[in-house]
Amino acid sequence: MKNSLMLTTVFAVLVMLLFSFPVGATEGGSQNWCPLLSSGGTTQDFTTLPAGSDSELIEEEGGIMTATFGMGCFWGPDALFGALPGVIRTRVGYAGGSIPDPEYHRLGDHTETIQVDFDPSIVSYRELLDVFWNNHSATSHPWSRQYMSLILFHDQEQERLALETQRELEGQTGEKVYTEIAPLRRFYRAEDYHQKYALRQHYRVMNVLSPHFSNSEKFTDSPLTARLNAYVAGHASADFLRSEMKRLEVEDDLTQALLSELGISS
Repeated sequence: MKNSLMLTTVFAVLVMLLFSFPVGATEGGSQNWCPLLSSGGTTQDFTTLPAGSDSELIEEEGGIMTATFGMGCFWGPDALFGALPGVIRTRVGYAGGSIPDPEYHRLGDHTETIQVDFDPSIVSYRELLDVFWNNHSATSHPWSRQYMSLILFHDQEQERLALETQRELEGQTGEKVYTEIAPLRRFYRAEDYHQKYALRQHYRVMNVLSPHFSNSEKFTDSPLTARLNAYVAGHASADFLRSEMKRLEVEDDLTQALLSELGISS
């Protein structure tokens, strides 16, 4: 009886430990674990579709600034920041480390990061920092450099605001903030299948959308795909998506086709 009770207790402890930590995350990366999006589904390969014309209206340009963050993983933040007015485009990648040309299965000391191009006249860097601090656990000790909390600043003002808001968070919580704050040395784009991950799971939507882009980089950098990725991940409303399509002057036929596949009334 005692042996049976001891075995039951040991088993319970092992189960508790198993579910207390994210599965599959190892230094250098062997499997992507993301708390905001689940894996699975079918991704789109651009080589199976005809090359498109890369509409200038979909590739909106303008005076922009860039922010780079590490928030534990990059699929979720990619969708999250894509829902913010003033964010022009998003992309995910690897940064903060020293080895050249990192890859997902050979990250070395790099971190999964999200890079955001934004219009500072609409959304400020401090407002982006608010989203950063409020959407991941910066007071938990990092258990993997791949998924650590990280701010890579682009200039002295970003550094000042990052340090200032870090101190504010420590004052509010009374806890140590483990976020590393450092200058951005270089950002390496992640593999295509990581870019706009939530959107790529919607194969029928991708079949409608992909022919409008000549390659995956054009797809990744589009303001339209940032909004669509945010919507399918649950961070943006149908009204917001419709208004953004109108603001971006997306062609009527493409708008109708996308809304139809997403089950949104026009």
